[in-house]
Amino acid sequence: MKHILAAVGLQLLIVIGFVIVLGLLRSYFVNTCLRTLEQETQETKGKGGLTAYLSKNAEEYLYTAYEPVGINDWFVLVTVPESVVLRDVDHK
Repeated sequence: MKHILAAVGLQLLIVIGFVIVLGLLRSYFVNTCLRTLEQETQETKGKGGLTAYLSKNAEEYLYTAYEPVGINDWFVLVTVPESVVLRDVDHK
């Protein structure tokens, strides 16, 4: 999994004819976040899950959902910054 997450920029993986877009990882994943995500995926023993962590680069929490692809211990993941999650929340 490290070789996927350590890459910079838009990563496309072609897996059995499907293109999986992992997204722009460069600005969000620093070493601490990578270690946290790697620990999470190891603890779930190859199953999907959700996690949140504070990114020092983005200066906000990042929420990540991940699911195994079923090949080479790869995971597809989607990360959304807290500012996007809370954008339409009415703060009364």
